[in-house]
Amino acid sequence: MRRRARRKGVRRRSGLPGAARRPTHSARVVSSEHLIETLEEALRLLREQRGQLDTRIQVIENALRTLRAGHQPTAVEPTRAHSLAGYIERVLAGGAAMTVKEITLAVVAAGYPTRNKTLAKSVGATLAKMPGVVKVGRGLYRKK
Repeated sequence: MRRRARRKGVRRRSGLPGAARRPTHSARVVSSEHLIETLEEALRLLREQRGQLDTRIQVIENALRTLRAGHQPTAVEPTRAHSLAGYIERVLAGGAAMTVKEITLAVVAAGYPTRNKTLAKSVGATLAKMPGVVKVGRGLYRKK
């Protein structure tokens, strides 16, 4: 009968085969180091997401500032009278280059009425057709 080699870092509780095993002290240190690495990685990812959220918030705030500066309130505005291209022009009026995703968020924040689940695709298609908009990079657009 062949004897099995014991795994490193594990002690047998009893001499019986298949008896429960418990990790040695060195195995616990490794697991706590692994836990620290895992938590540090999670913290790094959350900080990265916070940076992305800060950027998105800044884009929407800029779009709102631009829209508020050029918007004169009227008695009643029809809900569907404004086109997507009109909202895109107003969002890009700030002059900064924006990605399709940022433009989509700003258009929605500006009040564009939609239930479209693929609005970003519609925005991208509309941007490609707009003569007053120029593509300055991969997925980056700005007003001429």
